[in-house]
Parts: sequence; structure tokens; C-alpha cells
Amino acid sequence: MRIALRVFLTAKVVATVSAALGLAAFPSGNHLAQQGYAKPAYTHWFEIVFGAWERADAIWYLGIARNGYTIDPAAHAFMPLYPILIRLVDSLLPFPPIVAALILSHLAFLLGLFFFYRLALTEADAPTAERALFYLALFPGALFFFAPYTEALFFCLAVGSFLSARSNRWWLAGFLGLLLSLTRNVGVLFAAPLLLEWIRQRRAYPKKPILSTLLAIGLVPIGLMGWMAYCGWKSGDVLIFVHQQSQWQRQPLAP
Repeated sequence: MRIALRVFLTAKVVATVSAALGLAAFPSGNHLAQQGYAKPAYTHWFEIVFGAWERADAIWYLGIARNGYTIDPAAHAFMPLYPILIRLVDSLLPFPPIVAALILSHLAFLLGLFFFYRLALTEADAPTAERALFYLALFPGALFFFAPYTEALFFCLAVGSFLSARSNRWWLAGFLGLLLSLTRNVGVLFAAPLLLEWIRQRRAYPKKPILSTLLAIGLVPIGLMGWMAYCGWKSGDVLIFVHQQSQWQRQPLAP
């Protein structure tokens, strides 16, 4: 955890400086209200530390956390676990909801780094694992791990699930995979690497994992199936989260 915290703080400094420079270089424009939520006006320093991250999809997640999926059908394109957690944390804090969202993302990223380091140690020595941690945290796209998006939560759950499988804690791996498919719909695909890990362990150690633990992998799609059932109950369309992708000019095409 000490190594993960050092990497996390280094990346956090880079992300904060980047956000401050971005605000200085590009004047902030108007932000559209989404799902009944409008970005509040903050003080100068609060804007630099917190408000700078309240952009684009973050407005959607904060709107869903506050109002549920009751205003705009397009909100169903955003999976429910992250806004549910925002609502829970926000109910405990006397601050704007962006603070709760950032606390969640930061904690998830820190835990994800810890899990990643532990997982890397199963494949490589400690110096290599530590370098891998820095490469992960400091590549340009890692900026989004600090944003109020689902990237950090997805990363944390994915690595935690695979680490649990590697440690032969299959039911925990399956449960984290279930949460993963409630975070982003592509999380349902995580059943595939879990299955490959199960097969690898069965070949290496024929007596473990036992056959019944294969059922744990079946927990992964339950999250998405539960979301589909909810969508069907509320909107009459179990695939509304797919159909609403057209609001972002996305459409399915043949390979």
C-alpha cells in the first residue's frame, strides 16, 4: 500500500497541475444541465481543486445520483453502480456532490493500484511490478482515473476480481465481476478472462479450483441482467441503454 500510495500521490500532483493549467489556458464555457443537474458556480480555489473535473459525462453521473433515471431517457446509457455510490457518499457529506464523486474515484484508483501491484507480483519481481505501477498511473489517458467517471471504479473492480481469482477466492472474484457489469456494460465480458484463469489453474493444479467454483464466474453477467430487468420494468425496453447510444452518434455496424 505504501508503494501504491506513493504512485497515487505522484500522479495526483500531475493531474491537479494539468487541471489548473487547463483552466488557465482555456476559458470555461457554459455547461449544459443533464438529468436535472446543473454545474454550480464555485469559488476560484474550489473550482481548481474540484470544479475543474465537473465536465461532460460527470454532469450526467451527478444528475443520475441526484434524480435517478426519471428525467431524460438518454441517462440509461450510463450504468447505475457509480451514481448509486455517489448518492450514498454524498448523503454523508455537507459538500456539493462533485466532492463525493471525486472521493469515490480517488479511493477506487488507489485501491486499484494496490490490487494491481499485488497482481503484478504474481508475474514479476518487485522492481518490475513497481515500474508497471508508475507506467499505468502516468500514461496520458490515466488522467481520467482522477475524473468523476467510471474508469477508476471499473479498473479497481476488474483488477480486484482477477487478483481474487488468482488467489483462489472465486466467489469474491465473481461478486466483483457482478459489480463490474453494473459499472459499465462491457464488464460482462470479464467472465472470459476469469474463465481462462480457471482453466489455467485446473491444468496446473488438477485438484483446485474445484468444479463448483466455476459457478462463481456465472455471477458476472447477473449485474447486467439485473440492469436489463430494471430497464424493462421502468421503460418497457430492456435494451434502452443500448438504444440510447444513438444520442452520442453511436450505432452498431457489421465488423
